[in-house]
Amino acid sequence: MLPSNLRRKRSLLSGRTNGKYRAPRPINCASETVVLPSRLEISRELLSNDGAIVVQISDRQVGYLHVLMEDVFPDGFINKIAIKTRSPSGFKTVNQGVFESAEYLLIYGKERRSWTYNPQFEVTDYDENYCFQVSNYHEPVSKWKIRNIKDIVASRHGFKNPREAKKSLGKAVFLAELAQYAIENAESVFRYTEINTDAGKETLELKTLSLKKPTKVLVQERKGFDSRFIMNGQELAFYANKVREIDGEKVPTTMLTNIWTDTGRQTIFMNVSQAARLKLSL
Repeated sequence: MLPSNLRRKRSLLSGRTNGKYRAPRPINCASETVVLPSRLEISRELLSNDGAIVVQISDRQVGYLHVLMEDVFPDGFINKIAIKTRSPSGFKTVNQGVFESAEYLLIYGKERRSWTYNPQFEVTDYDENYCFQVSNYHEPVSKWKIRNIKDIVASRHGFKNPREAKKSLGKAVFLAELAQYAIENAESVFRYTEINTDAGKETLELKTLSLKKPTKVLVQERKGFDSRFIMNGQELAFYANKVREIDGEKVPTTMLTNIWTDTGRQTIFMNVSQAARLKLSL
């Protein structure tokens, strides 16, 4: 059980008074220049060493808050996330300048080095660049045979080539068939990707060597990491690294970024309110 002084501080932060929940007031720079610093300092005291705080703020107030949090949480900056909270559709714009649709989440850790991020992914569309397959993936690399999955999918549907399949099935249906095939064979489906000049020495040496042997797949064994496959100066990036199971279904994914366009303001507030109630009930 928390000491009484910490319980009082938790009540101040959450807005709970006399055992009842009261939503915290929104931050207003003009009136909160004294209260906000103390709230943040109390928050820091309540956090565990590996804990983090997330504060949502409007476009107009984010500069002040950012400077303040740098002072309260020195070297604790983790992320600033931009959220699209509203659309100009239906609004009568009265302010000068472009329409304000963004708010921000500032994330700071008490001890940043102790904080651990659990990588998050979101569903994305099939990338048509993943159109190659090692047809005999489980055989030695020296025997690998590479085919275009467009030819494979077209042949499976009884067509001579992809062009004929697209014309008969329609582009959307053919693309959907490619996407499904890529998911089902993610282990062996891949795309070619460029190897940047800032890659490791061994990688760059293999890249140079592969350009001299463009039909051979070269392998770079890496301790603690997956092997890297290089052919004709490019890396073979396998689709399996993009496919994950979300809600019981295997789907292509991409890493979550610090720009959120599909999360409305009301959803954020609702989730924060629910989380606050949950914590207060513990």
